[in-house]
Amino acid sequence: MDALLDLLRGTVTSPWVYLLIFGLTAVDAFFPAVPGEAAVITAGVLSASGGHPALVLVIVSAAVGALVGDHVSYAIGRGGGAQRLARLPNGSADGPAQSGPGGRWTGAAESS
Repeated sequence: MDALLDLLRGTVTSPWVYLLIFGLTAVDAFFPAVPGEAAVITAGVLSASGGHPALVLVIVSAAVGALVGDHVSYAIGRGGGAQRLARLPNGSADGPAQSGPGGRWTGAAESS
């Protein structure tokens, strides 16, 4: 366990930690299995307790990473979402959430 903590301490004092936080939060925006929030919280706690990494840079790299990830997620949905749904057989794209009057999403499917 001490070896793991030493590795973690060595990593957070490196400038590469900001790139790691950026990458994790960017990927977390469109692939939720990546622990982006946990990495940011861990870096913030280590920053508050030991001064490394710099808290301001952790916040900036996480925010920019999340912004980039949100744009990638939007581009994925915008570029192929409607076309992929149109290729599905009729009725298979209907789920519990449907577009209601005025284009608003409702919580339940409307019965025909």
